[in-house]
Amino acid sequence: MKGYSFLQIKDAGVGYIYEKTNKASGQVHFEVFKKKIVQKFDWDTKKPVPNEYKIKYPNTVDFGKWAWCVTTLAQAEKYIKKFKDEYKGDTISTQFHETK
Repeated sequence: MKGYSFLQIKDAGVGYIYEKTNKASGQVHFEVFKKKIVQKFDWDTKKPVPNEYKIKYPNTVDFGKWAWCVTTLAQAEKYIKKFKDEYKGDTISTQFHETK
């Protein structure tokens, strides 16, 4: 995102927290989002790449659904706790895979 710098603060297994700093003003926010793993896509062949996956990062339409921008680290940590509570008992290998 132009005009901002990002620093990963936490990888909690179920989600991530990034510190987002406005380069001009220095204002800091935190982006927190669920971990989503999606199958890689080959744009040349227009087909999914078998057995290859990547982390999906949120874009504008994802905020409010599985990603949030908050003003404090404490607020971001509450979302991470919520993500962990939602996935208790599930395994990382199955719970985060998403297919299109």
